[in-house]
Amino acid sequence: MKYIYIFVAALLVWGCGSEPPSSTQSQSTSQSQSTSQAPTPQSPAPEPPPKVVKTKTREDWIRIWPEPDPSIVVELADNIYACNYLVIFDGSGSMNFDYCGAESNKIGRKANGEPMVRMDLILPAAQAFVDKVPPDANLGFMKFEGGKLYEVVPLGLNNR
Repeated sequence: MKYIYIFVAALLVWGCGSEPPSSTQSQSTSQSQSTSQAPTPQSPAPEPPPKVVKTKTREDWIRIWPEPDPSIVVELADNIYACNYLVIFDGSGSMNFDYCGAESNKIGRKANGEPMVRMDLILPAAQAFVDKVPPDANLGFMKFEGGKLYEVVPLGLNNR
């Protein structure tokens, strides 16, 4: 109990001090300080809110879609849901290398003793793939050679 009285007394002592300045006294002090100090810069005006742009509706997009050329006749396939398989052969010079990955990893030799090249492995694999393509699916062939892509067989049916 004795410690509580000491604590309360300490608070009263610390709380005692000079009286706070009156409102008129604080105004005169702030005025005298403002004349002796440089004016404080005003904060920049807040940025305006971002402009809201209405997105285009479906009808707006339909209006800007280019009209089809009436001179071009487009024929739809009998089955527009048929799967499409497009095989692209890499005919670049690297397909004539006789190794896979590191040069020490040789592919092997043909029956006649010549070294096999990468293309020798691709052709049987491509034929096995084509044999498994369903007959109602579209199939096409392209080749990449000399930095360009060429269509060899257009995408379609009955071109196996």
